[in-house]
Amino acid sequence: MLRQSPLPIVLLLLIVSLMNCQTTPPIQNAGSDSPINASKSSPSDSSASATPSPSAAPCSALSLDANHKIVLTAPCDGAKVAPRSFVEGVVADTNADVSVVIHPMETADYWVQPNVTVRDVGRWKVLCYFDEPGPQHSGKHYEVMAIVMNAKDQLKEGQLFHSWPQSQSKSQVIEVARE
Repeated sequence: MLRQSPLPIVLLLLIVSLMNCQTTPPIQNAGSDSPINASKSSPSDSSASATPSPSAAPCSALSLDANHKIVLTAPCDGAKVAPRSFVEGVVADTNADVSVVIHPMETADYWVQPNVTVRDVGRWKVLCYFDEPGPQHSGKHYEVMAIVMNAKDQLKEGQLFHSWPQSQSKSQVIEVARE
């Protein structure tokens, strides 16, 4: 049986990825030593706010290749997220068991998120938890990673780890902050 080239699918997913990330503004009020500080305000500028910058650059897009078998496409690195926000990505193997893991950076915990359904072209999207609702979590930072598990080692929603779980493949890690 002949196998169709994945190039058209990869190009489509790259375009979708770029379109998704252009709508997510970078964090503007992160601390000056924060790696996700998207603004370059001067030390005397005390008017830094969470207002999106009109010249916000789109996400740097990774594409699926031999080194990246799974890629996060949204939210963008440095984005602000609601208590429940979608995390999206693409995976090369449409039969893969994908899990999303959230690491609240104030703790040593790594939270397994709800089950992911991979669509026919490798796209997936899952509604994740970024702590409980409430203003007490505003500004807190989280790392996000998607992983591909072996069928026998599937993760379950709500599992708690003290480091990133071992996996077959890992996406890039992005850092986000709560609104």
